Amino acid sequence: MDETLIGLGYNIIPTPSTHIIAILPEALSGFESGAIIGAFDQHSNCFGATVYSSETISLTVFGDDPTTSGKDGFFEGEMIFFKTLTGFETLSGLNPTFDPSLPQSSGLFTENGLSAIIDFKAATGIDNVNLGTTIGIYPNPTNGLISITGLDADAEITVTDAKGQVVGHDSNSSPVTTFDLSGYNPGVYIIKIEQNMRTIFKKIVRK
Repeated sequence: MDETLIGLGYNIIPTPSTHIIAILPEALSGFESGAIIGAFDQHSNCFGATVYSSETISLTVFGDDPTTSGKDGFFEGEMIFFKTLTGFETLSGLNPTFDPSLPQSSGLFTENGLSAIIDFKAATGIDNVNLGTTIGIYPNPTNGLISITGLDADAEITVTDAKGQVVGHDSNSSPVTTFDLSGYNPGVYIIKIEQNMRTIFKKIVRK
């Protein structure tokens, strides 16, 4: 990784799952050489960053490693947020426009994905993208039974194993719901929560 990124605390851990995003010259108009562009999840974790030093740059975004208990990358289908570190002082949100002719143009992470950004505009409110902070899942790790709190009435909840197989689904109508994973093998499970036109991902370990 670029020493500039490491010096600024961008200790991004490479994983086997990647999504490559080309950032084209027209999107970089107005950026100064040395500006950092990062890819962030809904909890403001940075899972990919690059330094602008030429007309076209490439940003490698890393996916989550299902063999680890912590979240170390994007989940499949998770929204990617972009920020720039301007002048090495403040993070500013960026709203990208993707090239629709390439395979992935939705702004969602796709394993082995290929995208291109043709324009960036300043985004408002993107610095506070902690969409999942009100959602609680406990206990984690769990012996089987888990509780999910902070849900809205329209929440759709899907639980998948590390291979992407759905092991549970619920259309929620109360702030708290429970799932029982005691009949499933120990390992890492992903909980996907869709509510208020937002998608929140959580990672849980079944002991």
